[in-house]
Amino acid sequence: MPFVPCPNIAKVTLTGDLSGELAINDLHFERTAPPITGLDIADLATAIGEWWRDHMVPLLDDRYFFSQVKVVDLTSEASYQTVIGYETSGGVSGGGAPNNVAFCISFKSGLAGRAGNGRNFLPGIPLQYLSGNLINPEPLGLLLAVYYPLLVTGTGVLPAGWKWVTLSRRVAGAARPAGVGFGVSAVVATDNIVDSQRRRLPGRGR
Repeated sequence: MPFVPCPNIAKVTLTGDLSGELAINDLHFERTAPPITGLDIADLATAIGEWWRDHMVPLLDDRYFFSQVKVVDLTSEASYQTVIGYETSGGVSGGGAPNNVAFCISFKSGLAGRAGNGRNFLPGIPLQYLSGNLINPEPLGLLLAVYYPLLVTGTGVLPAGWKWVTLSRRVAGAARPAGVGFGVSAVVATDNIVDSQRRRLPGRGR
């Protein structure tokens, strides 16, 4: 697919390893005081990497290993990018669900359709969080709460001048001339049923 420029938007890729397979989650942020500089990208990478390491990783199974955060400015194909490496394992022992078991966290902008919504599929779900195919209310609440500080601009996790967005590159099935970001206003779980990410199964993800 041809590159679609997304002015003043950065993509953050959080890369982990789950029993030898990649477990990746993406987030998008829009610069409210453009243009994006190399320093802006570095600050965002540090902030989001440390947020994931300090707040999400401790809630995941100890088979999960957080290895890096990568941030790319999507304004053009020749924009800034940076990578920061980590070596942090999940903080919950006692066994984890199979690699493909994930939990879906949804990001809402208030707009209908895929363009106004995003999601992460969390890897490394500890067995103690589950009752059969359902995630229990207490760990569900803890996982959701990790994302709440990203909704706050100017304080908390995000450096000044950034806001969390969902990114739309297509409309009515066709590529947009330029990607559009829609501000995230809510983080929800549409249900408490676990989901499946088959590409995280052994032998499929790399």
